[in-house]
Amino acid sequence: MAIGPARFPFSVGGIVQDLRWALRTLRRSPGIAAVAVLSLALGIGANTAIFTLLESTLLRPISVKGLDRLRLLTWREQWGGWVAPNLGYFSYSFGSIYEQRETADGGLMHTDFSPGIYNDFLRHNTVFDSLFTFKELGRVTAVVDGNAEPVNCFAVSGDFYRGMEVSPVLGRAIAPENDVPAQDGQVALISYDYWTRKFARSPSVIGKTITLNEVPATIIGVNPQYFTGIEPGAKFDVWTPLSLSPAVIGRAFLDEPRAWQIPMMGRLKAGVTEARAQSETEALFQAGVDAEPGPLASLLKDPAKRPRFILSSAARGVDYLTQRYDRLLLALLSLAGLVLLMACANVANLLLFKSAVRQREISLRLALGASRPRVVRQLLTEGLLLAAIAGVAGVILAYWTRNAVPQLLATPWKPIPFDAEFDVKALLVSLALTFVTGVLFSLAPIFRASISRSGQVELGKALKDSGGSSASLSKLGIGRALVAAQIAVSVFLLAGAALCVRTFTNLRGVSPGFRPEGVLMFTLDPPRLRYPAERLVALTTELQQQIGTLVGVRSVAFSSTAADAVVGPRFFETMGIPILFGRPIDDRDRADRPLAAVVNRAFMRRYFRDENPIGKSFKGFVSKECN
Repeated sequence: MAIGPARFPFSVGGIVQDLRWALRTLRRSPGIAAVAVLSLALGIGANTAIFTLLESTLLRPISVKGLDRLRLLTWREQWGGWVAPNLGYFSYSFGSIYEQRETADGGLMHTDFSPGIYNDFLRHNTVFDSLFTFKELGRVTAVVDGNAEPVNCFAVSGDFYRGMEVSPVLGRAIAPENDVPAQDGQVALISYDYWTRKFARSPSVIGKTITLNEVPATIIGVNPQYFTGIEPGAKFDVWTPLSLSPAVIGRAFLDEPRAWQIPMMGRLKAGVTEARAQSETEALFQAGVDAEPGPLASLLKDPAKRPRFILSSAARGVDYLTQRYDRLLLALLSLAGLVLLMACANVANLLLFKSAVRQREISLRLALGASRPRVVRQLLTEGLLLAAIAGVAGVILAYWTRNAVPQLLATPWKPIPFDAEFDVKALLVSLALTFVTGVLFSLAPIFRASISRSGQVELGKALKDSGGSSASLSKLGIGRALVAAQIAVSVFLLAGAALCVRTFTNLRGVSPGFRPEGVLMFTLDPPRLRYPAERLVALTTELQQQIGTLVGVRSVAFSSTAADAVVGPRFFETMGIPILFGRPIDDRDRADRPLAAVVNRAFMRRYFRDENPIGKSFKGFVSKECN
């Protein structure tokens, strides 16, 4: 029987009929349906969850208006060229931060500027409608109504809120008049989450006093719920004027003219072209560099070694996440994609088995006049129905497990590095995955349908091969290819898993250089007003003595978290760190005596060529390679 032109009659009644038939078919083979749904749900769920992480971590822009005119001010230096001094700082969300990123062509991109250059930009600006700076202050102790708790604090200059086009949902924003340091009348805004958690969204929060490291400030506003900041992955509870930083954390970011440590953003004026903005700001930047050349001034004479100013898109704000997690998430997405392909191959094989068993039914339908497109549509409907059920289960699974990877990356002293929030893009990806997988595993049984290349039904052959309930599976060439593909992908994944297990096993056997058993760690951030540098040593010494008297405590010590760690007496004893040469730091090493240091083995090899370093001296900071 000749088959006419391939047409797909997409009538509502026909589609409903196909769905009913597909449901009856699934009910007749619940085992196959369950295995298919479970396999696909795992694949779709894993891919959706990881894409949600990828999108929210590496792709999603910050939640502000008018991103097309918002610019992040950056500058680039080549290795071996001029570079400004950068002290770096410790971020509660990201650890040690040095605001520079490597480029693919061997340079470094910086986002930090000096207060002098910032002020020059403000005085001579003709291209920005608003220009502002900001800085993460880190963890501070907040006291409200007598209750103390640690909060994450972010400081901004007065034009920040106008430039970001963010309006508080309650109260008012920080304004330019708050750039002037004041003995009283300090102000602060709080995040929507902190307002909900601490004040149950009470409007009476406006006017309340919040004490930040013993510095009182009046709460003047609440940020909108959508605005979580300009550093993707970081969440801040309290927002203060940048002028408040000296009192809160002891650092005056705007009053240290030679320290390059403040990022800048600006919103371009309407009608200002990118070329004009780049040209004018480049000239201001180069003038600022010449005015503050620092110890590397001689390098500025060579044009190839001068830094270059670049206006960058601020759609991602100040992005510390991408460099840290892009490879990890892309690798996870690739593995999840392989798992989904395996699931598709598995389901395709199951449906091949079903189609082999149903060849007699398909052949009879074709012989009785059903068009080939009509049969293909029925098989495609069954596949898409399976995929739809699996897609719903996969979305639920993805929603439950979307933060599983961030939870694994969290530590007791560091919060979850990012949140995976479901949005429209994640749901669209789920729908696309569901449709594509449904089509993919439906193609195999469609191609297996007993239809000759000339378009004629091989009815006799089908009736002979499909007798009873058995099928000649040895003739399913597509099935054998799918099995081979499954085996290949499985071997690849198992080999990768074995290597990961071996790596983790080896890491567990590597000594960290200290004895972690029985060690309890906690952090301390004393208020700077009450405990300036000269009183901080006395405080830590007193705490060390009092904790040492507790039952069960054998040894107590304190240290800072830096490459050149400052430690107290008994630190090496407390941490179980052996001393190869000389002695550990102890009570003899007081502030009124010459500075003492204990170096590690890498330092000894690099700077003293494996000679005994006892009694030798060095000056300044050491290379990161010696950590």
